[in-house]
Amino acid sequence: SWLIADSRRTRFVQQLGDLLLASDLFYAGQGYCVALGRIRGEVAALHLGAYLDQWLPQVECHFDQSWAMAALIELDERDGSRCSTRFLQPGGLWQTWARGVSGVEERIRVTRQLIGMLEHDER
Repeated sequence: SWLIADSRRTRFVQQLGDLLLASDLFYAGQGYCVALGRIRGEVAALHLGAYLDQWLPQVECHFDQSWAMAALIELDERDGSRCSTRFLQPGGLWQTWARGVSGVEERIRVTRQLIGMLEHDER
């Protein structure tokens, strides 16, 4: 997934989204999120949103939610979209889930930085 992120191989968006939603492997979701955030576009945003819809309501589960949110925020910023807005509203899913998670803002910052570094390398 990291190589897909680096090369922005759009043909893998569906597969990455399916693997992210399945959440079968520890830590693999981090790479899926970075790849989807880096590839960008509406379909990538839909996959990140579907993951957040599935896992944010499960506040006891701490998987790759912060990675998915960071990727979606970064995607919004680069595409000029607003897909993350519905999650970030006061009292919304993100705020409810993140309330019990320590260091979540730092994880978002680092994930966005990783995606940004890949973008910078492309220039």
